[in-house]
Amino acid sequence: MGIFSNLFGQKKSTNTDVFSKYAVRALKSLDMPINDANKLKVTVYLCFAQMALLHLIAKGAANVFIDKMVEDAKDSILDLQMKVKDLAKNNDELNRILSDFPEEAGVTGDTTVNGLAAWDAVYLTYVEEVVPEMASRPTGPMAPYAYPAIKIQEAMQGTGPSSDKLMERVQVITEMTGEVIKAFR
Repeated sequence: MGIFSNLFGQKKSTNTDVFSKYAVRALKSLDMPINDANKLKVTVYLCFAQMALLHLIAKGAANVFIDKMVEDAKDSILDLQMKVKDLAKNNDELNRILSDFPEEAGVTGDTTVNGLAAWDAVYLTYVEEVVPEMASRPTGPMAPYAYPAIKIQEAMQGTGPSSDKLMERVQVITEMTGEVIKAFR
C-alpha cells in the first residue's frame, strides 16, 4: 500500500499527525471540550500511554524510537496557547504544574503560555510518576490498554467512576499504538 498511497498523492502520516488526530478522538471519548488546554494535556497523557505500551511491546529496546515519538508529540502542540490554570483540575494539580516553572518567571495560573511551555510543565511534572505506573499494569482482560485509558480519564476529569466510554478510549489507544508504530516505518 505504501507505494500506491504515494502514487495517488496521499502523504504518509507522521507521529505529529497521529497525536493531533488522537487528541481530538480522546477528548470526544471523554465528552470534553476541544480547546487548546485540553488538547495539550490529553496529548501529554496519550504520549505517556504510548511510551508505556512501546516499552512493554519492545521489552525496553525501543528507547530511541520512544525519544523520537516524544519529540513528535511535542511538535503536535507547538501552536497551542492556554492559561496555566486551564491545565489543572484542582489547586493541588495547579500547584504541581506551576512548580515546574522557574520562580523568577513569575508564572501564575492566569499566565498564558504557549504549547511548548505547557508541554514541559505537564510532561516534566508527571512523566516519572505516570509512565512507570501505566507500564506496570499489563494484566487484565483489556491489558495493557485499559489502565492507560483509565489514567487518561483521571488526568482529564479526576478520579471517580469510569464513564461508559471506557471501551471507546481503549480503542483510541489501541488504534493509536498501531499508527504510531506505522509512522516510524
